[in-house]
Amino acid sequence: MKRGVFGEKEKNLRNKVEKERELFRYKMLASSSAEIYEACSKIRFYERFYEYFQYVEHMEMTIIDACLKEQDLMETLWDLYLEREYLKCDTWEEMAEVLGALADK
Repeated sequence: MKRGVFGEKEKNLRNKVEKERELFRYKMLASSSAEIYEACSKIRFYERFYEYFQYVEHMEMTIIDACLKEQDLMETLWDLYLEREYLKCDTWEEMAEVLGALADK
C-alpha cells in the first residue's frame, strides 16, 4: 500500500491493523516486565507486520479481503505463524507468504 494512495479497502485494513496494534501495545505495556520478556517474539511479530501494512506498496485484493474477514487479524496471523513452523517473518517476502497462507486457509 503506497502511503497516501489508498483505496477504501486498503484504508480499512490499515486502520484495522493500527487499532489492533495499539490495543496489543497497551496490553503489553500494562504487563509485568517478566510477561513482556516472555512475549518478546510476539511483540517483534506484531511490530513487523504493523510496519509491513503501513509501507508495503502492493497487496493483492484476495489478501486484503482475507485480512478484512478476520476478527483479530494480528492474533490470527500470529497463530498461523506458530502453527506452520515453515513460515518466517524476517523479510517482506516471508511476511507476504504468511499472508498468502491466511488467504489460502
